Amino acid sequence: MHRIEWWAMAGNTGSRAVAEKLGFVEGTLGNRGIANDGKPHDWWAGGLLRP
Repeated sequence: MHRIEWWAMAGNTGSRAVAEKLGFVEGTLGNRGIANDGKPHDWWAGGLLRP
């Protein structure tokens, strides 16, 4: 495995804090997915590459 990906709905600060602590490099994807409320939401995504 050379890459691990992490995804979370924007606003999930607990998940983001863990990902940052582990070294994930991340960005925001605008209107990436539809949530249970039927509306599009931004998502945070990150990657961690094998050294």
